[in-house]
Amino acid sequence: MDFRQLVNRVPEGASFTILSDSCHSGGLIDKEKEQIGPSTYKTTSSSLSYKPKTIPFESILHHLSALTGINSSDIGTHLLESFGANASLKFLVPQLNSDLFKFLKPDEGILLSGCQADETSADMNPMTSTERGGKC
Repeated sequence: MDFRQLVNRVPEGASFTILSDSCHSGGLIDKEKEQIGPSTYKTTSSSLSYKPKTIPFESILHHLSALTGINSSDIGTHLLESFGANASLKFLVPQLNSDLFKFLKPDEGILLSGCQADETSADMNPMTSTERGGKC
């Protein structure tokens, strides 16, 4: 289910709380302005240590190819094959009725996100980066 569809189903007057660890999410909600916080945290301490948490794309692709039996570098193709109708709406949009996406209505809520709306969440290797920790 698309995040917007989920939010639209919340009854008027009800509260909805979601905690999401969403890589490449930007702000999660279209056209919302960030309200709090700088884009990076700066420290004067030089005793920071980093441990990158990454899975190489090739490893993910190899695993998905073994599961689906498809020879394609398109992750979306593998996800659609694996999850069918339960795949993310991102991969099913052409098949869906546009009425499902009536999302331009006023909302009330607070979204806490590790990224600003124009950023994507991505692990960076601090050994090869000139920035400490990267974006998000």
